[in-house]
Amino acid sequence: MFYKVLFLALVLFSSSAVTEIYSCKYNQAGSEKIITFDRVNHSHFKICYAKNCDDKLYMVIYADNDSLIFGDVIKKEKNLNSFKIIILDKNKNLFTSNKIKFPNSNFKNEFISGGCTIN
Repeated sequence: MFYKVLFLALVLFSSSAVTEIYSCKYNQAGSEKIITFDRVNHSHFKICYAKNCDDKLYMVIYADNDSLIFGDVIKKEKNLNSFKIIILDKNKNLFTSNKIKFPNSNFKNEFISGGCTIN
């Protein structure tokens, strides 16, 4: 019984240890938008616009006490279209998100930035 309780405690504490959610605001075409970066495990984040979450997981590229950088390649219909990178400044509670198109892509480059709160 002791080992079951110990195992349960370890699972609960380890899952709460990776809980990290950044709620951020940015302006787009004169309207304030909300984007959320939610750590789903040690090395991945998911992105939610308002309450619509992307199915994709974005890999942590770099992390320390001051900065967090994550991103990944965006594919559409088996074609590489762009690379998305998110940079969070943990000290100033700011973020930038860049979507950089591949040379063969019809997508446009995108850049958003704003302020964040950590939950």
